[in-house]
Amino acid sequence: LKSAGNTRIVNSLLVGNCAFFEGKAFTDNVDHCRALGNTLEASFTTGSSYELINSTLYGQGDVLVSMDIREGHTCDGSETFVALNNIFIGNTDYHQPFEKTALHYAQGCAGLVFNADYGVIHNVKGTCAVGSNDICADPIVGGQGNSFMVPQSGSPAIDSGLSVGGLIPSIDLLKETRPKGTGVDRGAYEVSATKRSN
Repeated sequence: LKSAGNTRIVNSLLVGNCAFFEGKAFTDNVDHCRALGNTLEASFTTGSSYELINSTLYGQGDVLVSMDIREGHTCDGSETFVALNNIFIGNTDYHQPFEKTALHYAQGCAGLVFNADYGVIHNVKGTCAVGSNDICADPIVGGQGNSFMVPQSGSPAIDSGLSVGGLIPSIDLLKETRPKGTGVDRGAYEVSATKRSN
């Protein structure tokens, strides 16, 4: 996913599974992992802000969240990136199979901070936690790498996120009400007992 300027991504499932197309009869012999296969390319314009809230990201590219400055713009120091209540899952880097996907990377915009907290972060290279409430553990999701990455029973994402209000929405990706249990779940889905068993 690529976006530029002020951006708000909420209740979203972003799957950077670019190598899926390699060797398939229905595709041409092209670069299947453009932009290094990064899951989210956040291209800042001067003074812009990004919000990544209650979303689930999976990727096998170089970086899960890549931040840079859009061509023709400059950074003035007011650019911000806020990430709350997310699940981040890396994999082996498709282009460099000797290492894992990185959680985040910023270039071209000095002082830009990946201001993240209340995430569940798994299988990434380098330092895992960004915020003091991040959890570095397997989020235990069903169907990793496809469109049904719902936390399963025992997931550290369940009931451990920031409460509804402010940036945190009262519904999830499937329009289910938050919370379903004792607290808000991290990631795109608010898990009920029914969804956990599916």
